[in-house]
Amino acid sequence: MFGAAAAKLRPPVPIPRGDESAVLLHANDGLWVGGLAARTGIQVVWASGDPTRDGELETVVRSVLTDFKLAPEAEPDRSFGVLLMHRLTYDPMHPMVLLPGLVLAAIAAFIIRMILRSPAGRSEADPTLPD
Repeated sequence: MFGAAAAKLRPPVPIPRGDESAVLLHANDGLWVGGLAARTGIQVVWASGDPTRDGELETVVRSVLTDFKLAPEAEPDRSFGVLLMHRLTYDPMHPMVLLPGLVLAAIAAFIIRMILRSPAGRSEADPTLPD
């Protein structure tokens, strides 16, 4: 989730939740991240704000992680559109984004090339026709 910066982060703090597991991560002053692994998937909560109110942000994320209850029928939206929007936002170099982008760019270049291509004159197309 944090890429190369993950090595510089403090270790996550486990939060007791019964059958589910949750962790609290202090990314930097003014940014707290919580993760809740449940039967239906992983839920992530971010709290970002004024670094001078860092303790209050921690309290908010900790309370969300301890009190939040997923409905038994709650399922994450795994549709292609949601996944694509996630990739476009957070991982634009993923093959799921690059390959369709390259195909669309090639199609656009072909269409532009065909539009800009000058048609042959009548005399060039059929030399037997008069000008």
